[in-house]
Amino acid sequence: MQGAMRLRLNYPEPSFQHLDDMEWKPVLAQDHSGVRKEALEKWLNYEPRVLAFAGKWDPGMIIAQHGHMCPNTIYLLEGSMECGGVECPAGTNIMLDIGTPYGPNITGPDGVIVYEVMGGYPFVWYADPEGFAALKKERGITQLANPHLGDESEVQSRATYGPDGMLTTPIAARPARPLAKPRFRHADECEWIEVLAQEQNGKRISAWEKWLDFGPQAMCTLTRIDPGMIIPTRGRNCIQTILVTDGSMSVGGKLCTRGMHITLEVGTPLPTLVAGPEGVSLYEVRLGDPTAWYVHPDPFDQLDFEHGAVPLPAPKLDLPSWLGERDSIYD
Repeated sequence: MQGAMRLRLNYPEPSFQHLDDMEWKPVLAQDHSGVRKEALEKWLNYEPRVLAFAGKWDPGMIIAQHGHMCPNTIYLLEGSMECGGVECPAGTNIMLDIGTPYGPNITGPDGVIVYEVMGGYPFVWYADPEGFAALKKERGITQLANPHLGDESEVQSRATYGPDGMLTTPIAARPARPLAKPRFRHADECEWIEVLAQEQNGKRISAWEKWLDFGPQAMCTLTRIDPGMIIPTRGRNCIQTILVTDGSMSVGGKLCTRGMHITLEVGTPLPTLVAGPEGVSLYEVRLGDPTAWYVHPDPFDQLDFEHGAVPLPAPKLDLPSWLGERDSIYD
């Protein structure tokens, strides 16, 4: 085992938040020929280092072409939208590097539910406000003032429209440097890669991933873990968010079902994971160096329950050169 550098700093415990325990908050509103349409959000983590939220946009909503001054990942969970002329059905991953503009986004006939992660404070800049205004006029859409999020909220509004529907501050200036284009990839375009393996009762079981995007700013993966697989307590050298999209798992004894969201600060260990009887599927975002390390030198020997699991050698992976001479990021 090569072993990644282990961070020995005192960081918070993992943060757990289930989507079902939260209410949708309207953050944008438009009048579509007399019909009010809204964009709503559930904020799963909102602080300067990482913003993670689920967004639900009504059918026909138009979101202006804009960029954020931080890495921004978007995964379509349900429905569909058009993004800058690109059709994006459920299962599409959109990766936006720092400042990269995307859109305008036009939601499909059934609306769309997205999961977004931003690796930093989401200062926004608008790429084509004139084109956005013309598109709304063409479709008979009037921008409405931002819904107020309540006096108890530290953030009074998530967007940037005033009572007259016009853009207001704070808005970041257009970045001076050349900007990358959005990267689109659908889950069906990716192959499953075996990333971890173990033997239980004479049977090989594994963790699998689809690498939707893999760069120095962020790694976006779909993860599938076979039923009963055990992953001992480990951390990563980056901020990590995990959304359960199907199945179930136990994390440190806590049951995590579809809709559970976990946020891990840099180096914060994820407690021992045990996949449920049907296995578990996840969407993960790793902001920075994704290499992992185990809390204990002999992690399986430290488990406080009978398991009968025998770790198998980590499969060798084809990793990008910026990670150095490594065969895996999981051991």
